[in-house]
Amino acid sequence: MQRAPDPSRATAPVRAVVLDIEGTTGSLDHVQDVLFSYARARLATGLAAHRGTAQWQGILDEVAAQAGAAHDEAGALALLEGWSDTDGKVAPLKMLQG
Repeated sequence: MQRAPDPSRATAPVRAVVLDIEGTTGSLDHVQDVLFSYARARLATGLAAHRGTAQWQGILDEVAAQAGAAHDEAGALALLEGWSDTDGKVAPLKMLQG
């Protein structure tokens, strides 16, 4: 005999699972050498694809806050690429790498 589902235990469908992958599900070397390189190669196209959106403006604002001065897209991209090349721990870069 099957029991009827208990409506008090109902849950919404899972829409996302967030994992902290560095050192948990993969090696730190893989994250740095493969995933960060993957993100670095796509910084320019990623910014261009979101040009004029609130997300794009948020990245420019975050870069300006970190750098202490406003930057256009080209200037922000140069800073993001530099931070990526030196494994910078700065919020706008981490937002894009994520």
